[in-house]
Amino acid sequence: MNINHGHIGVRPHGLTLVELLVVLAISAVLLAMAIPSFSSMLHASRLRGAADILMADFRLTMTESSKRGDNVLVSFQRDSDGSNWCYGLSALTSCNCREANSCLINDAEHVVRGTNFAGILATPTHSNYWFKPKRSTITAGNITFTAQDGKQLRVLVSGYGRIRPCSPSGISNISGFPICP
Repeated sequence: MNINHGHIGVRPHGLTLVELLVVLAISAVLLAMAIPSFSSMLHASRLRGAADILMADFRLTMTESSKRGDNVLVSFQRDSDGSNWCYGLSALTSCNCREANSCLINDAEHVVRGTNFAGILATPTHSNYWFKPKRSTITAGNITFTAQDGKQLRVLVSGYGRIRPCSPSGISNISGFPICP
């Protein structure tokens, strides 16, 4: 039996204060490098979410218009700087998404608020996008969503009902989307 009661050749377990400080410093540097990337990813995700919901609502409005055989529209309201925005869907007349039960489809309120997409601005070219059942036409235009970091995603609406996303070229571009014409 070989018992070593001395401390010769035995390495202490654990970290020294210097080693711990070095690990913390390296972790802090890596975290500082990751935060801007995470922030950019979060903005891009919110832009995608806002554009995806709007495109789905445009398609719903087109379907409702064809089903009803009558006009259905998407109505936008926003502050002058685009920060406080909302839109609602309604049949026959425009609606105010800031008023309760103003925007109704099939007796259910259908409103999307910009507060669900923190830091995202919306700039539509029109306040109302009319879907008409005859030939499935719509008011042509676009809605540009802009994040705090300047990135943009645009939803293009052609007069013949084609709805598609794109991103402007340059520094406001979001990869993975076609460049806007």
